[in-house]
This record gives sequence, C-alpha cells and structure tokens, in this order.
Amino acid sequence: MYKYLFSTIISMFFILISIFIISLFGYYSRFINLLIIIISMIIGGFIVGYKTTKKGYLSGIILSFIFILFSIIYKLIIESKFNIYILIYYFIILFSATLSSCIGISLNKKEN
Repeated sequence: MYKYLFSTIISMFFILISIFIISLFGYYSRFINLLIIIISMIIGGFIVGYKTTKKGYLSGIILSFIFILFSIIYKLIIESKFNIYILIYYFIILFSATLSSCIGISLNKKEN
C-alpha cells in the first residue's frame, strides 16, 4: 500500500510543479496537459514497478486506476461531461503507467 501512496504522491507533485512552471511561461494547452500527465504516470509507474517484486503490470494498473479515480471525481465535480476523448485519455494513462511499471520491475530484477 505504501508504494502506491508514494508513487501517487510523487506523480501528483510532478503534475503540480509542471503545471505551475508552464503557467509561469504562459503556454498551456491540452497537449501540454496530456504530456505532463503521461510523464507523471511514467515516473509513478516506474517507481511502483521498481518497488514491486513481481507482477509489475498489475502494480501499474492499480496506480493508473487510483489516478483515474481521482480524475473521474474531479470531472464529476467540476466539468461533469464525458466523451470519447476522455476515455482515450484514460486509456493512455493506463497504458503509460502499466508499461513503465513493467520497465521498472525489469530494471529492479537486473540489479539484483
């Protein structure tokens, strides 16, 4: 449980810092937002995969579902609209966290 909490906090911290820096420069778009989310999920997935001893893909899926749950709650409170682009966005989050956690666990096994 600690590894998921730690990875989620690191990912959220990266998102907040990145969005703050981008907003200082005044250049913000949906593509930049997607790129920041993908990079944060890669970092979080790598961390959770590195801390996992087996089934890294499952750890990445759990991490991405935690993030997707936060995102859905935000969408319901603030925007309250869903479309196909949001589902593609969630799939990209799921894919990037799962793939990076598999890479993290394989690098952990190589070092041991």
